[in-house]
Amino acid sequence: MFSTELANAAPRNPMLIKLMVIMLIVCAGLGGILYGYDIGVISGALLFIKQAIPLTDTQMGIIVGAVLGGSLLGTLVTGFLADHYGRRRMIIAASLIFLVVYLL
Repeated sequence: MFSTELANAAPRNPMLIKLMVIMLIVCAGLGGILYGYDIGVISGALLFIKQAIPLTDTQMGIIVGAVLGGSLLGTLVTGFLADHYGRRRMIIAASLIFLVVYLL
């Protein structure tokens, strides 16, 4: 349902609106890129894990599945938080967390 109070609180400057939209697009895209990077990194890490620890194919599958299982839990938590705080804030927060983790 559309809220007139929310519409009245929106910024009136078209340049500011465009900047906000561009920042949200970049943040959302960055999240997708970094998630894909995580999935790709686990395949490279498996080579070294397999050399250090003898694993069966099932055990390696569990390791790869743990990455996806973590994303499942993260999705459940962030879905609740997005409903509470708003999707825009959660996209920005997730992107900032990714940036901090990967820049360190």
